[in-house]
Amino acid sequence: MKPIFPKSADIEAAIAPKPVAPAEIVTSAQAAAQYDVAVESWGESLWRAGARICRWAVDSGAQLPFACPPRPTEPDPDFSTKD
Repeated sequence: MKPIFPKSADIEAAIAPKPVAPAEIVTSAQAAAQYDVAVESWGESLWRAGARICRWAVDSGAQLPFACPPRPTEPDPDFSTKD
């Protein structure tokens, strides 16, 4: 019997490091705004990967004590294929 695993891209997205804040965010509103966007994008990507892994686990037979987020109705910006 071969073990099953979630897609490697989802695992990679789930462990992506948080963007490092540049020193300029203290003195530059533009740098602070760009960092905010980077952190928000990182968090959204992480959440979408977790949601895909959750749905994969349920599709693979896991019985979780919580509900997974529903599949997106719009294409997932992280992947061009269905999860």
